[in-house]
Amino acid sequence: MFSLAYRFNDSIEIQGVEHDIDMSFDNVLRVIEMLDDEDIQPIRKVTMGLEMLLDKKLECDLQTQVDIFNEIIETKVYTSEKEKIALDRNGDPMPVVKEENKQVYSIKHDAEYIFSSFKQAYDIDLIEEQGKLHWDKFRAYLIGLPTDTKFQQVMDIRQREMPKGKGSEKERKELKKLKELYALPSQNLEEGE
Repeated sequence: MFSLAYRFNDSIEIQGVEHDIDMSFDNVLRVIEMLDDEDIQPIRKVTMGLEMLLDKKLECDLQTQVDIFNEIIETKVYTSEKEKIALDRNGDPMPVVKEENKQVYSIKHDAEYIFSSFKQAYDIDLIEEQGKLHWDKFRAYLIGLPTDTKFQQVMDIRQREMPKGKGSEKERKELKKLKELYALPSQNLEEGE
């Protein structure tokens, strides 16, 4: 949880020894991308993820590694209930029940919009901040982006309802064109959208 009263706790105790966790935003994003990679075996995701986050290979049994990795992911990466990914004992993401909420953005596919929006709003160059900017700060900046930034405008287009009623055909066509232009690869636009 983000707190202005306390510094970030970027360490974890493993078998009585404190280990630092690399919580720079770019490192965490690489871990998230790795978790989404279906070509990587689940157990390999755990060991790779720990190496990426701890910058070392742990010398403990596999179940302990799974438990440590799950704890880091649940308490350091996905800290809000809404964004937590349920993991099974092997560290694999559990099947998710489809919700009505559509994906509004993708950090991977919207990287240029995010980059330009951070520069516009905060004068932060995310490339220059790699290895420095903390994951929690990155997330706070991201959710606080003003509505006049490209990233927020694209999210608005993706969420906007299609106009209904007479005289709205022109607006429907314009919005449909924008939705197609800014659609995420996982989105397939239906006639009613």
